[in-house]
Amino acid sequence: MQSDKQPLNAKCDENNGSNKWPGNNTFVCRGLINLTNQPFHLIVTVVFICLPLVFFFVFDGPFLWNQISPAVPIVVAVVALYCLTSLFGTAFKDPGIIPRATQPEVEFFKPNLDVSLPCPGSSVVTQKVVINGVDVYMRWCKTCGMWRPPRAFHCKDCNNCIAGFDHHCPWVGNCIGIRNYRIFHMFLLSSLVLSILVIFSTVHFAAQGAMQVDLHDDSRIYLERPFILCTMVFSCVGFFTVVGFYGYHFLLASSHLSTFEETKDLYGFYCERTRKSPFSHENCCSNLCAVLNGPMFPSVVKLKGEMTEKDNVSYGSTSNNL
Repeated sequence: MQSDKQPLNAKCDENNGSNKWPGNNTFVCRGLINLTNQPFHLIVTVVFICLPLVFFFVFDGPFLWNQISPAVPIVVAVVALYCLTSLFGTAFKDPGIIPRATQPEVEFFKPNLDVSLPCPGSSVVTQKVVINGVDVYMRWCKTCGMWRPPRAFHCKDCNNCIAGFDHHCPWVGNCIGIRNYRIFHMFLLSSLVLSILVIFSTVHFAAQGAMQVDLHDDSRIYLERPFILCTMVFSCVGFFTVVGFYGYHFLLASSHLSTFEETKDLYGFYCERTRKSPFSHENCCSNLCAVLNGPMFPSVVKLKGEMTEKDNVSYGSTSNNL
């Protein structure tokens, strides 16, 4: 009797629990951690965040602790810890990888390819669905052998279809999708808050230091103590870099759009009639709550054992979450 179970095409090492996914991802700890395929970029990001923090806590921290309040370096430490935690959460979390179709599933969908029409302006085979009165096209993925759900996209860097695809972020080495977008959003916010705290604390420390050494020009303190200048340069670069990214993603979340949808203009300026995304809720606050505080979708990547029909979880073609 033939089993109705289809083995997953991921190899598991029973000694360390590492798994090699058909794409460019490697999973460890029984699939809990998704290792980045761009580790150098992630290391550079970590160094860029930690280097000014080292200067801050070694040189500024003792002065702020004794002369101002212990709460200042403690708050900075808490925000820095949250920033690094959200960074690693974004980098190592499954972004919403959609498993590739098994051979029986590919054979099942093949007849539909003959009657599917190309998307307007493209030769890609698509199927049209209507969501809130807007035509949304599901594209056939040749690599994964399946119809990609709305808002999904095949990332060439990860070589996987990602549900709720926003973009591939090289500085965390991972895709930003339906399962790690909110963590990525909080990483940007915490980075912004951290840079502001470090800048104001360092400026206050420099002003107090100039008064103590009787410097009439506060700017000379940066030449007398170059570590202060290094902290300020790194913090200011981080602030002006992150503030633009966070503002952009805040506007996208308030409109319930992804970076990919906005840059590709998939819905014709969101929708020519309503000027809204087909997945948008009533207002900006509702969109922000849905994107940043909606239910967390479970991972459909199963790296151990066999998959049955019960495990064939679908993200749903009309999901209103990113």
